[in-house]
Amino acid sequence: MRRATLAVALAAAATASTGCATVGFGGSPTLEVSSDISGAVLTPRWRAAVYQFTDLNTADIYLSDLPLEVIASDDLADLDNAAGSIMHIRFFLAPKAGRTPISFDASNVIIRHLVIAPATAGLYGGGGFMLPRDDAGDPTFEGRVRNATMRLVESGPGFADRLGAARVDGFVSAALDQPAATAVARTFTNILRERVPKASAAAPAR
Repeated sequence: MRRATLAVALAAAATASTGCATVGFGGSPTLEVSSDISGAVLTPRWRAAVYQFTDLNTADIYLSDLPLEVIASDDLADLDNAAGSIMHIRFFLAPKAGRTPISFDASNVIIRHLVIAPATAGLYGGGGFMLPRDDAGDPTFEGRVRNATMRLVESGPGFADRLGAARVDGFVSAALDQPAATAVARTFTNILRERVPKASAAAPAR
């Protein structure tokens, strides 16, 4: 299987014309994205990992290989020439033995992966199952995702899809930080609005 760093993959996904992670469950977040088409495995160095929660069954996790101070800023100009990504994992059901399925064939997360390239972006979407170690609301929310699936949903002008159908696997570890998570969610939505207009009608990140 061919392996590629996220930086290499993002360079390939750029325009056709141009081209503080939280330590915890298994260490830092280790989510990888593997292409079913090419066999490439993207292994981002997650530099930001924060989450917010509504209740025990609802949490929004944000991971990024860009610095938190950049993706939490209200000034999108900081991202004008950036190449990186933000992954949003919506956890919507805490599995309970005897009451809900506890299987990686089940589904309790929605995944949106925003790949950012200069002047454009691509939005991948899908879902799968996350087996949590902690409860939503704990200082750190950790869990494992295995064999979740996603594909390109929408993209901006000139964005080249180098993944096709893909899978997401690994550990999630994020710190509870409601203000930071809210700021990253706002950036996620604003990038979609500016660079992927067709996706702006989709439900916004929270």
